[in-house]
Amino acid sequence: MEGFSMKSKPPVDLPWLIDTYFSSKGNILRLEPGEVLMSEGRKNDRLYLVLSGAVGGYVTNPEGEQQKLFTATKDMF
Repeated sequence: MEGFSMKSKPPVDLPWLIDTYFSSKGNILRLEPGEVLMSEGRKNDRLYLVLSGAVGGYVTNPEGEQQKLFTATKDMF
């Protein structure tokens, strides 16, 4: 089986996935700037799709400073 990389085509039909799992308006979560979606070390069993704006992922280093790991923007999980 060939490996998947971020540069290759995903092994799923993303439009179908988005339409199937993210079509319910009742599941839309709106965040205010600076609002925390989840905390480091906490279990997450959900998949989030960014509809607009951007979401950042951070960790706290041993010195207690936050370091940015990623930014997810529109249409990213």
